[in-house]
Amino acid sequence: VLAKEIESAEPMEDFVDVPTVTLADVVEDGCDLLNLDCEGAEFDALLRADDETLRRAQRLFVEYHRIGGSPEVIVDRLEAAGMEVEVVWTSEMVGMLGARVHC
Repeated sequence: VLAKEIESAEPMEDFVDVPTVTLADVVEDGCDLLNLDCEGAEFDALLRADDETLRRAQRLFVEYHRIGGSPEVIVDRLEAAGMEVEVVWTSEMVGMLGARVHC
């Protein structure tokens, strides 16, 4: 993931490497509610996950940052995986959406 400044979207010059896990690792055994707040990395996490991985989380609550992309991309991806999606609130820079497996 390329680190960017929140205000300017410029690439960060100073950063620290941190260990990570994949979304598939997190929801491997299933999950009732997954809350994603990963400061712009939510696009990579959700767009790289396959449908089965996404559906292992029965419900998702996602904070998104427009610096990472358009929230419509996340909505489209989750809907394509068979989830019902609702944008809960949005602002110029961030927003939140909820999703659940379509029954």
